[in-house]
Amino acid sequence: MLGEDTFPKPALEYLNDWAASDKGWLRKFYRTGTDEAQFDLTPSSERALAWLEQLSERQFVGTESRLLTLFDLLKQMRDGTEANPVRRIAELQGRRDKIDTEIAQVLSGQFPILDDSAVKDRFQQFMQGARELLTDFREVEANFRQLDRRVREHIAMWDGSKANCWKKCWVSATPLPIPIRVGAFGHFGSFCFPAAARRSFLTSWIV
Repeated sequence: MLGEDTFPKPALEYLNDWAASDKGWLRKFYRTGTDEAQFDLTPSSERALAWLEQLSERQFVGTESRLLTLFDLLKQMRDGTEANPVRRIAELQGRRDKIDTEIAQVLSGQFPILDDSAVKDRFQQFMQGARELLTDFREVEANFRQLDRRVREHIAMWDGSKANCWKKCWVSATPLPIPIRVGAFGHFGSFCFPAAARRSFLTSWIV
C-alpha cells in the first residue's frame, strides 16, 4: 500500500521533472495570456501508454464495426480508382436504389435497430479512433514546433538574401508532408516574396 513517503515531492516538481529534457515524457508550455504552466503528453508518451493499454485484457471484443470499416475502405479505394464512367454511373445508381429501399422501409415502419452489443462495439471503435486521432494531432503539433525551431535558427544565422533564406528553410522542411510545409511557410513567404514570385517558386519546388 502506498504511504505518505512514496511521493515526497509536490506534484508540480514531478511534472517539471517529467518535462525536463533528459526525460521528455511531458511537454511544458504556457497558453497565451497566462503565466501558469501547462503540461501535455508528448507523442512518444502517448504511443507508450496506448501500447500498454493494448496489453490489458478486454472484457468485450467487438469486431463487426472494424470489419465494416475495412470493407468501406476497400470500397472507397475501388470506387475512387474506377476510371470507367459507365461503371461509376452504375455504382451511383445502385447507391440511389439502396437509399430508396431504406426510405421505403422507414416509411413502412420496418427497419433494423442496433442491439446493445452492436452499439457497444461501435462505441468502442469510436473511442479507439478518437484516441488515435488525438495522438496524430499531438505528433503533427510536435512536427510544427520542430519546423518552427529550425526556421528560426536558419533566419537567426542567415546573412544572405531573403530568397536564398526561403529556399534553405524550405529544404529543411522536406521530411514534412507538402501541405504542412506550404501552410507553415505561408507567412514567411509573404515576407520574402510578392504573390506571383511565391507561386512561381513553390511550383518549381513542389514535385
